[in-house]
Amino acid sequence: MFQLRRLTLWHGAAVGALFGVFSGVVLAQGAGPASADGLVMVTHVIDGDTVEIEGGERVRLLGIDTPEDKRIRKSKDGGKRLVPAQPFFIEAKRLLRELVAKQRVRIAVGAESVGYYGRTIAQLHLPDGTDVQQALLRRGYAMVVAYPPNIAHLQDYGATEAEACRAGRGLWGHPHFALQTLEDGAAIRSGLGRVVGTVTAVARRNNDVRLNLDGRLTLLIYRGAWRKFWRGRAEDLMGRRLIARGRIKSAGRRHILRIRHPFMLRERECAAWRPAANH
Repeated sequence: MFQLRRLTLWHGAAVGALFGVFSGVVLAQGAGPASADGLVMVTHVIDGDTVEIEGGERVRLLGIDTPEDKRIRKSKDGGKRLVPAQPFFIEAKRLLRELVAKQRVRIAVGAESVGYYGRTIAQLHLPDGTDVQQALLRRGYAMVVAYPPNIAHLQDYGATEAEACRAGRGLWGHPHFALQTLEDGAAIRSGLGRVVGTVTAVARRNNDVRLNLDGRLTLLIYRGAWRKFWRGRAEDLMGRRLIARGRIKSAGRRHILRIRHPFMLRERECAAWRPAANH
């Protein structure tokens, strides 16, 4: 990783105050050359939510998820199959390239600055203050995601997403990203998406909470997340009809969706995020 000098600032005062979350503004020094005003050069756009900066470091855009590229998946018979790119993968990547490729940007890292794959997790801002994540959300090329502790963006980003959703822009108007209704028996699509179903079973394993929707999809909520962000008993969710979002994974005949925050498990579509009402 490039050498960083961080200035810790409040980001998103209302949500930050609620969760006690800080965000850091990063000024790059050393291996990742930066201009005198702290701007870093983007050398390559990997996909709709990942870029490479000078020095070779990869930066994953904080707070959003964009459609997936084509990928190889193991099939049930042990072979391999090609899963095509999701709709709007190309559009999201193209817009990100238009905004930041070969441009100098400001990087604001999240409270957790390194992700699972070793990428820096950060927000990108153009020199004029444009929030790159907001631009993708406004066009309907991205969904908001909540991965604690990087959640200070939820209120602002959620409002932009809700407006794009109501207008049916981008992925919000495409059949591939329409709500998957679990009770209709149709095959569950893996990858980035949303499902709606009724909680038909609640279980605990190693204190993690597992919610089963219509006997077809398991929502896994880790114990730390449940204790921190949810109130009441998990059993109180029995019979509730919920909309879950995220990256749906196939595990043999089962499908699993990990839920880390109440933003990812809601009761209304295209609704602005109201923290006090959700946990």
